[in-house]
Amino acid sequence: MAPFNLSATLNALRILKSPTLLYPQFTIPTFDHLPVPLSTALKADIRAVILDKDNCFAAPHAKEIYPAYKDTFEKLRKEYGDRLLIVSNSAGTDDDVGHVEVCVPPPYLNREGVSELTWS
Repeated sequence: MAPFNLSATLNALRILKSPTLLYPQFTIPTFDHLPVPLSTALKADIRAVILDKDNCFAAPHAKEIYPAYKDTFEKLRKEYGDRLLIVSNSAGTDDDVGHVEVCVPPPYLNREGVSELTWS
């Protein structure tokens, strides 16, 4: 049996009390409109950035960043370095036949500091 998670319980109660905590605080039309550094636009201390790869800055199963978004991605990489994490909803899943996306990392991960979280 998993131990009781007090933090999760308290945060769930906070959301019940203030559902606006789940509302987006900042929206942009496309990835290339993302302001870098984020802390300036959000007026907050941004310590790390997590990006969803699929349908955000690359097509699902694509190994390359969508061309129009390369400059923004490069700015994020330079600004956040090893504090930039890429999450893939497809890499390592049954959709990733032979787990190719996990075994052969995309070129943008071959740069210093960028990591990818996959399902395997």
